[in-house]
Amino acid sequence: MNGKKRLSSSFLFTVLFFSFFLTVSLPQLTVPVAATELGTQGWTYRKSHTINSAAGAGTNYQIHIRCYYGAGGDNGDYVYLNGRARTDFGDVRFTDSSGNFLDYWLQKKEDSYYADFWVEVTADLTGQSATIYVYYGKSDATSSSNGADTFIFFGDFESQTGWTYEETNVGFNGFYDTAVFKYTPTTSYKLLLPLSTTTSAGQYCQIKRTITFDGSQVKIELNVKDSSTSTSGYHHKRIYLDDTQLWSVDCSDFVSGDGYGWLAVSVSTTPSSGNHDLKLRLHENQGVTNLPINVWWDDVRIRKYVNPEPSHGAWGAEEKYVSGSWQTSQLGWLQGWSYRKSHNVTGSTDGATQLSSQRLIRVDDAKLGNQ
Repeated sequence: MNGKKRLSSSFLFTVLFFSFFLTVSLPQLTVPVAATELGTQGWTYRKSHTINSAAGAGTNYQIHIRCYYGAGGDNGDYVYLNGRARTDFGDVRFTDSSGNFLDYWLQKKEDSYYADFWVEVTADLTGQSATIYVYYGKSDATSSSNGADTFIFFGDFESQTGWTYEETNVGFNGFYDTAVFKYTPTTSYKLLLPLSTTTSAGQYCQIKRTITFDGSQVKIELNVKDSSTSTSGYHHKRIYLDDTQLWSVDCSDFVSGDGYGWLAVSVSTTPSSGNHDLKLRLHENQGVTNLPINVWWDDVRIRKYVNPEPSHGAWGAEEKYVSGSWQTSQLGWLQGWSYRKSHNVTGSTDGATQLSSQRLIRVDDAKLGNQ
């Protein structure tokens, strides 16, 4: 009897000590957001998508996805949300295959029509493909778009800090502009040469930003707009990394852009590891007098780049969160219907072949649960 008591006391002490040890000694673990948890949080629909591998792509690669509000055939980087998302796309989220949220940036949108997203894929795409998910159908959600978390570098000029203005002639000017033109959402940076200003060839004004690179190839992408003139050969829009010119376009040239005069620019480069100055410049190719020009810059981002890039694979069927699990709605779940039952019809054994056959099914309201 006493032996049993001593054994019980010793066992209890061991359990308590072990529990205490676990409590004070083990680090807290970050638990990924399960896909079912997203369903319980209000996301009603999702689709899976395969991102194919590419040599050297590695982790945290940024990929583009365009979400259409209406119905259509999913293909490449286009996916259709079948009218189930918010009209402003504020409920759209992206996760990895385990349900962990992925960083994304909403580049532009037209409500009830489409939205362009950039998504940072955390999986290693060098040797194998990855599955991601797009979630939607949560009426009270608002956008969590964040360019700074998505790209190697992101600057949309909204903070109105971080860029240094420089000029070689006091006649130039530059400032953060919220009054006239902006690509998204409220601010751009404006470089200008005012009227009644005389310049010489090679003079310029510019903004620059010091950025740290790891030695890998990258793409520098941005949007730019100018108040075009009909006189060519004078004003140029240019992009430099340190003293290396990466891109240059005459301000008088008509270049097919992105609407409203905005031009989408994309250039690749492989800077050495370390700090480099990115420069956005208004350059005078020839000296001018009384030939004003304005140039607006917006949405500067730097992302990973390999050639060829990871390609888009297949899209999965739309799934709906029902009764604690994700169920495909490809064949069954008609919009607006909340319940369904399946029924098997056994084939005939008399050897007859019938492609069409009629069967009576009686529906009893009470036995269906009076729903």
